[in-house]
Amino acid sequence: MKITLICIIFILNPSLWAKESVVDRIVALVDSEPILYSEIQEKIDHAPLVKVSDYPSTEKDDNFTRAMNDAINYRLIKAKAEELEIVVNDEEVEEQITRMLSESGGYNRESLKTFLQQQGKTYEAYKTDIRDQMIFMRFRGRVIIPRIKLSPQDIQAYYLKKQGSTQEFVELTLRQIIVQDVDDPVIGKEKEKLAQQIFEKLKAGMSFADAEKIYSNGQRQETKIFKLRDLTQEIRRHLDNLKVGEFTPPVKTPLGYIIFYCDDRNLTGSQDFLRQQKQLEQELRNIELNRQTQNWLKTERAQSNIKIVKD
Repeated sequence: MKITLICIIFILNPSLWAKESVVDRIVALVDSEPILYSEIQEKIDHAPLVKVSDYPSTEKDDNFTRAMNDAINYRLIKAKAEELEIVVNDEEVEEQITRMLSESGGYNRESLKTFLQQQGKTYEAYKTDIRDQMIFMRFRGRVIIPRIKLSPQDIQAYYLKKQGSTQEFVELTLRQIIVQDVDDPVIGKEKEKLAQQIFEKLKAGMSFADAEKIYSNGQRQETKIFKLRDLTQEIRRHLDNLKVGEFTPPVKTPLGYIIFYCDDRNLTGSQDFLRQQKQLEQELRNIELNRQTQNWLKTERAQSNIKIVKD
């Protein structure tokens, strides 16, 4: 009856037609679930612009695009959280707000509500934001964090990258397969081919230990410790980013063709690294956390039916 009455009023008062406007519209669909314009505008005006991730937004994108991508991503995360039965009840939300207020030192619930009112936001909307963040954190703990694998070498490599130098402090423990070269160019060419054949077999899955037995007179070569700064530029080029358990292609040296295998990689003599180690680990963990979150979102977005609705 109310809808009929409104229609009659508009028919009887044509002057009202010009005032008619669309107050809301669908801007995106995530597996047929709509995201409304008002939801995105609310994020821009009163809520965190980015709650989980604005991937695949770029720096050139405007706030609306960033907020919409974040809303799409949260829908994907929330759907996965429901599948994993990750639930945050109202009591847990209130407890989290209590902890946050106690840490703030200057707010209680009433002053928080007053502040929110001044910002044009309700307390219930604020609780929804807190609940969403808690769901995201629990989802991340279940799905994303187990994907993060950091070794001591990863932290060292991150430190060296920030320093802009990898030669000063790096110490490598290496094993080698040496194919000795000769002055005869014909035989020398065969030696080069042999070194390449060994490399191809290693790439195909042969263990370095087995390759040593076959191509080093049946004996495993002794490991040797080298400081990266003491090696030639050509050898450094191959060892600079070599990780533990990896091997190089054949490297031409005065001794012949050498395939290096990294047994260990360490920083030595760097007190600065030791002072920063915990901070560096946390920085790298955060970087990896964001990277793994984006990887997960990339996969989920590719597998989901996402449609951006144009004006």
